Amino acid sequence: MIIDAHTHAFPDHIASIAIEKLENSSKTRAYLNGTTADLLRSMDRAGIEISVVACIATAPAQFNSILNWCQAIASPRIIPLPSVHPESQNAREEVRKIGEAGFVGLKLHAEFQSFYLDEERMYPIYEEAMNNGLLILFHCGYDISFPDSDRSSPDRLAQVHRDFPQLPIIASHLGGWRQWDRVLHHLVGKDIYLDTSYTIGYIDQDSLRTILTYHPPNRILFGTDSPWKDQEEEIRLINSLDISSAFKARILGQNAKELFRVKN
Repeated sequence: MIIDAHTHAFPDHIASIAIEKLENSSKTRAYLNGTTADLLRSMDRAGIEISVVACIATAPAQFNSILNWCQAIASPRIIPLPSVHPESQNAREEVRKIGEAGFVGLKLHAEFQSFYLDEERMYPIYEEAMNNGLLILFHCGYDISFPDSDRSSPDRLAQVHRDFPQLPIIASHLGGWRQWDRVLHHLVGKDIYLDTSYTIGYIDQDSLRTILTYHPPNRILFGTDSPWKDQEEEIRLINSLDISSAFKARILGQNAKELFRVKN
């Protein structure tokens, strides 16, 4: 079983608008049209059984529409992660609603939601997620659309982990896109999940080798950041790594199967 632990999609009626806007801000072309139907076609081509679809609430008022859409697309092949906005007056209640609706976690993106990972106003959200047994997928490191921002740095995430050691954390982009030295110093070896999304091909080989050698092998997840990367090509890149077949199997699906409580 191959599980992509980090993808994005949008409701059909706004997918083309969202993709165009993100392409313009990132100067990057998407491989898919942003719909779940196109994601499923990509999964079929790549041999991926399950994709985790991460949502980002860019305004407090988006919570209900995102939650409803996540409920609509949830299936044996799609695991959605809803989102709450830090400025919502009802953020704690919204986190509880995510848990009550049966989701395994939520997605937060400090750049698009204008917060720092370790600032105190985020702590009630983290505490509520932890108390409800929810994981949080964080964007980590620089963002291609916000190249100079340091809101999501590995050292900030390490502080969150110290303050909430029981909170399951997924640090995207192997813990910090283009901040690999800080990943090695602050995150490697910790009880934090790292996903591979938008990483292979950007990270230097020495840093990649060190992360794969010293981070717990059951805490690395395959992710693509689709539609911004081609799922089939990202699988090929994982299979090309100089690691054991058992480790590749863990990365490509076994670890995610355990984390996301996939039954079959």
